[in-house]
Amino acid sequence: MKHFKTLALAALLAAAAGAQAQTYVPMDPGAPGQFYNTWSFSSAAQSSGTAFDDYYEFNVPDSESLTFYVGGVGSSPVVNFNGGGFALFSLSDGSLFDLHLVSDDEYSMMGGDWALTSGTYVLEVAGAFIADGAYAGQITGEPLPEPADMLLAVTALGAMAGAGALRKKRKA
Repeated sequence: MKHFKTLALAALLAAAAGAQAQTYVPMDPGAPGQFYNTWSFSSAAQSSGTAFDDYYEFNVPDSESLTFYVGGVGSSPVVNFNGGGFALFSLSDGSLFDLHLVSDDEYSMMGGDWALTSGTYVLEVAGAFIADGAYAGQITGEPLPEPADMLLAVTALGAMAGAGALRKKRKA
């Protein structure tokens, strides 16, 4: 039943994209504990005036903090995100993490600093081509510290503070 729900949501997102197909981005293909921090995606070349609403599905096996960048390929602006923007969805339950609509002329977008747990996600990118060309982007991640690592760090800081206080007390 869970897989049917996931497939149904993927089909719904792909249908909403119209002529643009949903693309699976093989992100962080390692097992939990193995981390690769940058993944790339790109659109097909399009002609000027073509609108797009593309979906990039990706897998995060570990808890990670993700950001992304997307912009036109080339030395002059080819993409305008005005009237478009980006959204990030969880594919497991369809929840929306972030939605950013661009209201002025922007030729590139950045977003994120999302703390994501293990799972499958969809990044939606929408806009229009203002010249013949394509866009490309990268999703960059940093592993989130494990709770046990955080506890160890806090304990170590506490021990150092305690040792400093003891040393100060002995000098007095």
